Amino acid sequence: LCDIEAVSAIAKQGGAKHVVDATFATPVICRPLDHGADMVIQSLTKYYEGHNMMVGGAVISKDAELAEKVKWVQNVHGNILHP
Repeated sequence: LCDIEAVSAIAKQGGAKHVVDATFATPVICRPLDHGADMVIQSLTKYYEGHNMMVGGAVISKDAELAEKVKWVQNVHGNILHP
């Protein structure tokens, strides 16, 4: 585990987006958006399903512009689960 707030501060100083993979320490538990992360990803296959009978993931953003970029990729690829 790392200090999400510290990493977020470093990313912001460098003009980078901070993305947290919260597959095992779920976003509900570690709340990365509240600690400065710009985006959170989570593998739903590993955490919620656990038996590899389905595939899924979640991408959560607190920035509307970043969320629109993710929606664009979803639309272009067409093979992404609908919210």
